[in-house]
Amino acid sequence: MYDNVTVKTHLTVAELMKTNINKQDIIHNLYQRKSVNSIKFLGYSLNNIDMKLGNRLAIFQVSSDLMKKFNISGDDVDNLVNYGRDIEGVDIAVTITEKDNNEVKLSFRSKHDDVDVGALAQLFDGGGHKKASGAVLISTLDEAKNQVIEKAKQFIRR
Repeated sequence: MYDNVTVKTHLTVAELMKTNINKQDIIHNLYQRKSVNSIKFLGYSLNNIDMKLGNRLAIFQVSSDLMKKFNISGDDVDNLVNYGRDIEGVDIAVTITEKDNNEVKLSFRSKHDDVDVGALAQLFDGGGHKKASGAVLISTLDEAKNQVIEKAKQFIRR
C-alpha cells in the first residue's frame, strides 16, 4: 500500500462496493489487459536493467527504436520504473525514455522516506513527490544516464 492511501480511501472504496459495481471489470481493465508486445518488452527491460552505485540505483533506458521494435506506447513504459524500485536494496529507480525532438523523459521512484526523488527531479528542473517524480531534458539517452548517476549519488542511502 502506498503512503497516500488513507482511511478515507478505504471508506470510499467500501461505499463503491455497496453499489454493486463490477469489480472484475475494473480489475481487468486496470491490471489484466497487457498486450503480448508489452510483456515481451517488460521481459527485455528486466533482463537489461542497469544497476549502479552499489546496486542502489536501478536504471532502465528506453530508446525510441526499442519502442518501435516492440510496437509499444508510452503507456507500456510508464510502470517499468516500479519494477526497479521493488528490487531489494534499491534506493532509487529511474526510467530514461527517449522522446521526440531530442527530449528524454526521466521517471524516478523511491520506497524510502529518507530518499527524496522529488528533490532529485528538481535538479533536472522537474518535480513531483518524495517517492515519485520526473523531469524532461534535452539530451541523449547516454548523456541523461550519466547525469542521473552523478546527481543520484547525493541521494543514495549510506
